[in-house]
Amino acid sequence: PLVMVPTLALNQPEGEVRTNNLYFFGLSVEAEAAMVARQAYDDGFKKLAVASTPTAFARRTREAFVQAWRALGGTVIATAEMRADPGALPALRELGSTNAEFIFLAASFEETRVLRPYLPSQLPVYTTSQVNLRAGEPQHDLDLEGVRFLDMLWLLAPNDPRVSIYPAATGLSSEMSRFYALGIDSYRIATALAEGQSTFAFEGVTGRIDVTPGRVVERAPWRATFRNGLPVLAQ
Repeated sequence: PLVMVPTLALNQPEGEVRTNNLYFFGLSVEAEAAMVARQAYDDGFKKLAVASTPTAFARRTREAFVQAWRALGGTVIATAEMRADPGALPALRELGSTNAEFIFLAASFEETRVLRPYLPSQLPVYTTSQVNLRAGEPQHDLDLEGVRFLDMLWLLAPNDPRVSIYPAATGLSSEMSRFYALGIDSYRIATALAEGQSTFAFEGVTGRIDVTPGRVVERAPWRATFRNGLPVLAQ
């Protein structure tokens, strides 16, 4: 498309878009699943087992992860798709009898808490930031011990100086707080573009932001792990 002035679109394009003035920035679950795949690969894993529910959201998440995982050279050893029905979930433990090295779990916030206790305890579990939608209630999240994911500093470390310099979003759910944080980083990107910058980077509240002409804005969120029912930044 012909774009005459620098324009920031708050979504993700389908396919590749080439223009020097159009920038894309959003919180796509597909993009995040691909980043989690890179995280697991960088952690040294090569053999994957996938657990998911049969919802449209879970399937989108799972397919994006598997596509990115295979592109990295990883192998999918086993898959299990089932509803969050406690009567059927013991079958998930069979994933532990494969030679998979870790599990990627694709499910909604509520479903994750039902499925997680039935996954093989000896295998690391990765998932998306969907797991972190109820901050500050450790008594409900003890079953998530050790689950690895990526998320924004805005939710993981609200007292961090990079976050606390901005007005807090009071009365918002964790999900809506993500969009509030997206607005902060979007404003910073738009301001830089308006000043004539076309290539720049900064530590944002949603992740490290890298901007180059004619590309989707690259966002690198922070690694986190559940410890004692609370999400904490990974060291």
